[in-house]
Amino acid sequence: MPKQTDAEAAAVDRLARKKAKLPKRECLPTGYTLLNLGMSGRAKGGIMVGTVVLFIGDASSGKTLLAHTCLAEASISKRFGDYRLIFDNVADGALFELGFFFPSLLPRLEPPAKNKDGSPRYSTTVEDLYYHLDDAIAAGKPFVYVVDDMDTLSSQDARKKFLKDKVIARRRESGKVRFGKDGEEEKEKGSYGDGKAKKNSQHLRQIMPSLKASGSILIIICQTRDNIGAAFWEPDKTRAGGTALRFQANQEIWTSIIKPLTRKVKGNTVKVGQLSRVHIRKNRQTGGDHTIEVPMYRKGGSGIDDLGGMINFLVHWKRWSKEGEPRNPDEGKIDAPELDFVGTKDNLIRMILDRDKGHVLREVVGNVWQEVEEASKVERERRYG
Repeated sequence: MPKQTDAEAAAVDRLARKKAKLPKRECLPTGYTLLNLGMSGRAKGGIMVGTVVLFIGDASSGKTLLAHTCLAEASISKRFGDYRLIFDNVADGALFELGFFFPSLLPRLEPPAKNKDGSPRYSTTVEDLYYHLDDAIAAGKPFVYVVDDMDTLSSQDARKKFLKDKVIARRRESGKVRFGKDGEEEKEKGSYGDGKAKKNSQHLRQIMPSLKASGSILIIICQTRDNIGAAFWEPDKTRAGGTALRFQANQEIWTSIIKPLTRKVKGNTVKVGQLSRVHIRKNRQTGGDHTIEVPMYRKGGSGIDDLGGMINFLVHWKRWSKEGEPRNPDEGKIDAPELDFVGTKDNLIRMILDRDKGHVLREVVGNVWQEVEEASKVERERRYG
């Protein structure tokens, strides 16, 4: 292991003294230590209570898996033992994930409402969403509420327009064409949107004080869209829902797929998961802009590979040395001196689990994260004290 220089030790000490003066903020763990660090600067929690967080990403990039993992962390945390865990399954997607990855979450998971026959009732319009959120606030218990997803929600305005256009189209098909006062044939009217942006702007700011007061958390999942007509300095991806979501969100998390993760089985390559990129594009907690790699496994029930991701991080920043193919973190032997271990990544993970050494790994990762943060600062004289 590279020896820590005096300058690095002094930098870590300064950072520790500085953080000791910061007020402690209660945070919900995300289930991925590096994402916690990127969001809050702390290894044990990432999403601050009383806030809104956006998970925005490409199809199958891990948005819903991340959100479910946050709910699962809340289900096993004493701090969130009295919280309602509400999943608004608007898109009716990723059906296999709950029972397969999160069996312990199921007893506490609930829909936003129920029908008279006891079946779950999910939001279908953006108005439904805010009615359900208002009901949850009125119930008087704090909650973690996940909306999956904003894009699937319609609106009452969009529904009215659809029905009106349908009537006009059916008249034309039957030959019963109508003409307006100007003599023009009756036609369907165009629209620049479905009204969600306006509704979000109106209603989201109304619930923000209640979220903060109760310590509740709202996680909104959004799909990415191509940003057609964007200038060269603008991002090539955007999302639906309007600017109010960004203004009110404490953090924006953007996900995309880097590459598939594979294993050799009987001489053949089998896809077992994916490596996703998670970009914390907006962060009111720390102001940091971090991009983190997250291994996700669909086979074996592990889901987000927290231990594997931390090991990759320590190898990347050369805290732990590795022999073998440098571009493939799953191959070669890793020297982990804090754990008194030399061997493959899979064997290292088994040892950590067997000996319950996860807390040691997280402490090392937290120290290296803070060292990198401190070393990457641009030092200038403070102009205002």
